[in-house]
Amino acid sequence: MSRTALILDPVSSVLAEKLEAAGFRVLDRSADGASEAEYAESDAWIVRSRTKVTADLMAKGKTLRVIGRAGAGTDNIDKDAAAERSVDVLTVPGGNEVAVAELALAFVFALARKFGSGLQSTRDGVWAKSKLMGFEVTGETLGVIGLGRIGRQLAERGHALGMKVLGFDPYLPADATPPAGTQIVSMDELLSKSRFVSVHVPLSEETRGLLGTDQLRSMRKDAFVINCSRGGIVDESALVRALDDGEISGAALDVFVGEPELPKTLVSHPSILAMPHIGGSTVQAQEKIAARLGDSLVEFLSKA
Repeated sequence: MSRTALILDPVSSVLAEKLEAAGFRVLDRSADGASEAEYAESDAWIVRSRTKVTADLMAKGKTLRVIGRAGAGTDNIDKDAAAERSVDVLTVPGGNEVAVAELALAFVFALARKFGSGLQSTRDGVWAKSKLMGFEVTGETLGVIGLGRIGRQLAERGHALGMKVLGFDPYLPADATPPAGTQIVSMDELLSKSRFVSVHVPLSEETRGLLGTDQLRSMRKDAFVINCSRGGIVDESALVRALDDGEISGAALDVFVGEPELPKTLVSHPSILAMPHIGGSTVQAQEKIAARLGDSLVEFLSKA
């Protein structure tokens, strides 16, 4: 009997093509949702970040053997419940590193040149040129927290632009080669010296609230925070207070705690640029992720 894969979130068609070529049945329900019967009869579920795979949802999967996450993070999957049901969780740790790093870099330029207020005032028909004096990022200090695949890509690009790059990663081996042009420093030094602080770490109990009241208060008053990793790593309430109190100058966020709900205090704040978790949303990144996940699922289902 052919195995069935149920696609719950939008992914590149490359994934379905690989599964079908290997002889598996594919049900794409990313647009209209799956029925109870489809949940029950599927051997594999494929998700991105939209679908929350809770214990209750997993209980519908009578034949569920594996959950494929088209990305690296698993904070939307109840891994304890999966383990209890002997359901494997497959992730794709690479593929979107260039896309996310490029978005973080785009935020650097957007913050430096006041894109948020400039775009809005122009849409409103206001010629606000005199209020939009920006600054060049060349020569400025970029602090990168987390030097995994994405952090390294951003650090190397910042260095190529002539920025001074500081890096912090408590899990970086002592003998590891840092990204080109990157000086490894303590967290305190990075926060106190950087004009831009960009976080690129997974969400865990250790990283939740990594940038909170004390950390934001220790930053330069002309500094900017960028979060393209996961909601909750930057304390959202503390961020709003820091901006309102003039402790930092601005922020750019691609991720939020309550996704897909958008917190109004953040997205409507005049000093915050906000996007709806589009870091990995490039054609190239999604094709690479889909291809790698497809290969992993084919191998798993072929042995199951």
